[in-house]
Amino acid sequence: RLLQLAPQHVRLQPLALDAADTYLECEVSSNGFEIRSDSELEAVVHCSGSVRSASPLSSVQRTDVATTCCQLGSMIVDVGALYDGFYSVGLQYGPGYRTLHRAWAGVGSASARLHVRPTQARTEVHPADLDDALCVGALSAHSDGGGETRLPFAVDDALLQGGGGEQWAAVEEQGAGAVSVQLGGLSFRPQAHLDGFKSRALRAAAAIPAQRHLYATEWRSADLSP
Repeated sequence: RLLQLAPQHVRLQPLALDAADTYLECEVSSNGFEIRSDSELEAVVHCSGSVRSASPLSSVQRTDVATTCCQLGSMIVDVGALYDGFYSVGLQYGPGYRTLHRAWAGVGSASARLHVRPTQARTEVHPADLDDALCVGALSAHSDGGGETRLPFAVDDALLQGGGGEQWAAVEEQGAGAVSVQLGGLSFRPQAHLDGFKSRALRAAAAIPAQRHLYATEWRSADLSP
């Protein structure tokens, strides 16, 4: 199965799971989708985009990640320190989502080798692998988050399909704050290829106004003796 997210897939608003009685809805049509949450206060659209079937990724130029990590100026990155940096800005990755094994960073590009996954858990592209492929973008020498919490915001075009082999991720800057992201095995077809991927700093959410009651309740003791 092959999925293509056509221009443009946009995350409009982060989803916070700290509110009670919040329902998540995913509406899928023949050519698009929308993900929104609904609570007692309001409905919020978090993500929208268009989807279409695509031909195999044979036409996509593969990035030689082995060459990328050995390029002049590339440096080995402390993966543990990378996750610690994410934690310091509020992004907490559990053990199952810490898939990066080794990583290299250069000027305008970065690459990483992922831990071997024993099972795909009935997925074509495991979300933990794809998420950490996006995280490799933070290793680019030009990607200075300034201590901000940055989340995925938009991608112009994405192709996803099943693959195999040891997983590698490669990221290259494309200009205007966008990068290309590729995930896949060295001797296999790429599992994922994203063009025009952009992240955006998380803004503080506006305070939710306190609920105002239109009536007041007063309790009184009652004599229940016969």
